[in-house]
Amino acid sequence: MRALSPAKVGFCPGCGELSENPDTTPTLCGACRLSPRPWDALGFFGPYQGVLRDCVLGLKFRAHLGLLGLLGGLALHAYQAGLVRPDGFDPQGPDLVTAVPVHWGKLIFRGFNQSLELARLLAQAINRPLCPRVLRKHRRTQAQSRLGFGQRQANLKGAFTAESRLAEGKSVLVVDDVMTTGATLAEAARALRRAGARRVEVLVLARDLKRGG
Repeated sequence: MRALSPAKVGFCPGCGELSENPDTTPTLCGACRLSPRPWDALGFFGPYQGVLRDCVLGLKFRAHLGLLGLLGGLALHAYQAGLVRPDGFDPQGPDLVTAVPVHWGKLIFRGFNQSLELARLLAQAINRPLCPRVLRKHRRTQAQSRLGFGQRQANLKGAFTAESRLAEGKSVLVVDDVMTTGATLAEAARALRRAGARRVEVLVLARDLKRGG
C-alpha cells in the first residue's frame, strides 16, 4: 500500500528532521550537532501525515484497536530498517522494551496507552522482554499539542522517573506513537540515563515535520 510506504529520503538520525535532498545519507542536522539528543539511536516509519496520521489518530483517540496489527507491523519495519544503519539500533537488540508512559489519570480516561500496546507487539516480534514499569510518569502535564517548543520542554521537565533496579546497566528501547519536537522522548531518555541505563534507543511510528510544533 503506497499510502503507507516508509520514508526513503535523507534525514537526521538524531531528530528525524528530513533533508531537502532526498538522495543524501542520514546526516546529523546542525541543531543535533550543537545539542545532541539524549538517546543513542532513533527510528521511525514515516512522516506524520496522510493515512499514517489517520491511523495513529484512530487508535489514539477513537480506540480503533483493530489498527494495532497494522501499526505494530509498521513499528517492526521501522525497527528492522534501523538495524541496518551504521548509526542505528544495536544489532544485538535491547535488553528490554518499554513505552512512553501516560499519567494514571489519562490512562483511566482513555482506557489504554497506545504506545504501550505498540511496544508490546514489537517486544513480541523481536523476542525481547516488555518492561512497562521501568518508566513512570508521576506528574500530570498539559497536552503537548497545545504548546510551543520551549513550553513543551518546561511542561515535561522532571515528569518522568525510571526504576534503577530495572534500568541500570541495560539497553532500553522506548516506543512512542508520534515525535514532534522530541521533548517527551528526551525527558524519558534522561530519566533512564539517571537510573543508570547504558544505552537508550527510541522508536516512533511517525515523525511530525511541523517545526517547533
